[in-house]
Amino acid sequence: MQGLNITFGVELEFVVAYRAAHYANIPHQDPDSAVRAHIIHLLQEAGFAMNGLTPPLNYDYWSLGTDGSIKTDPEDTLSPQGNEIRFSAVELITPTFYGGQSAVAFQQLERALGIIQQEFQAFTNRSCGMHIHVGNGQWGFPRSTLKKFAQVVTTFEKQLASIHPFHRINNVHCRPPSINFETQDLVKNILSLQAARSCKALIDCMSCGPHGSERGFAYNMRNLITNGAPPTIEFRQHQATLNVVNCAAWASLACGLVARCHELTPADLRDLLVRGISQQPPTMLELLTALDLGELAGHYRHEPMYSHPESGSLVYEGEAYVADPDADIQMSDAHNINSSGLAPPSPPMSTQDQIASDAEMCRRLCLNLRPRSTRSKAATKQISMTGDMDWETEYALHDALRGVEVTPDDDDDENY
Repeated sequence: MQGLNITFGVELEFVVAYRAAHYANIPHQDPDSAVRAHIIHLLQEAGFAMNGLTPPLNYDYWSLGTDGSIKTDPEDTLSPQGNEIRFSAVELITPTFYGGQSAVAFQQLERALGIIQQEFQAFTNRSCGMHIHVGNGQWGFPRSTLKKFAQVVTTFEKQLASIHPFHRINNVHCRPPSINFETQDLVKNILSLQAARSCKALIDCMSCGPHGSERGFAYNMRNLITNGAPPTIEFRQHQATLNVVNCAAWASLACGLVARCHELTPADLRDLLVRGISQQPPTMLELLTALDLGELAGHYRHEPMYSHPESGSLVYEGEAYVADPDADIQMSDAHNINSSGLAPPSPPMSTQDQIASDAEMCRRLCLNLRPRSTRSKAATKQISMTGDMDWETEYALHDALRGVEVTPDDDDDENY
């Protein structure tokens, strides 16, 4: 099987505070546009190749824009408060990077954020998110790869969701895969994905929620069939962050997950899905290990892991579904997490040591973006494990999933 040429891009949403007087009465520009133009100028002076404020965009350049979903509420965080302080929604978009450039990419991203934070106070709130676009060079993905990816993220929706807080789960901008199906029967849903006879049919199946076929899904595949932009799978569910290590981890997971799905043999895929729908499905960390993403398992072992209720009271605020303010967000205690719901604090580090530590962590996480033609024996063994199921249950699941066997399609090399 020919390997993928993984590419990725990062979109970070955040809010900056500025003094209104500094951007008043600028000809032909409203204050928000003037703030973004100022940031573009700062980054250009620092050597970043930048797009302008208006399309068309060159995806080899950095971009600085905005997003209508970002809410700028002065009560969110910052001081000083007062009429002279204003808040502007900002979206920083990296160029397209190849997997081999990943370490350099996050060094540049950390530098860009540092330049912005020297001039402005920047923060994130619940309306902000982080999006990772994963591509295959200038090409799309084979239909067989997209099928395997769709089946894996649907089967392991809860495990992947454990990385994200509740306000990023039931959210109209990043709806989970399960919203696309009328039934909660995972086997039927997996088989319905396998039955898709074209890339477009598969993409429609993964974006047919109650709000129509649009882009507001945790795994947005609409960009694969949209002219004018690189064909990518967009991972939209992560909460906003200005922490480059967390950004590198999520980008590594996104790229690594797509690459591993491409490499899965039919037997490995079936065994993995059987384990996912068993009575003892793997945890998020076990899933990462099974997919040969061990460095990421090491990272997330020390991060908060969220446990989301099966169902709960939701309210609709603006454009996003969020948890009922009276509903608690439960934190998992499975991975060395203390009673407060947070990972144990690390000893304080000097600024220089912290920078060195962040750089090393990014470097290690980015190893997951390197192409691999085969998985390790340990990972293959881990995938094949089916827990403590009795043989009758295991055989029944294998029989139910026999249709998941990936066979060459007439247009298996169909790319978008």
